Amino acid sequence: MSHGDGLYELLLSCRSGDIWTPRVEQTEALKVELGYFIECVAKGQTPFNDGIATSRVVRMPEAADRSLRERGRVGQL
Repeated sequence: MSHGDGLYELLLSCRSGDIWTPRVEQTEALKVELGYFIECVAKGQTPFNDGIATSRVVRMPEAADRSLRERGRVGQL
């Protein structure tokens, strides 16, 4: 056993304060998103995750990848 193992055990065994664990529903993410989209279409509402938001979500990792390839240069989304 190394010194690191002892520290790991100590960190696992000690805590301070109360712990609160929220209940998280076990749902299929795509099913939930599709249901939301269908509801918006039925009510004539614009979903918050429309094509513009989707485009931004796709551009962010592309920009991060470009920045990494260019040694951290900050660019435009």
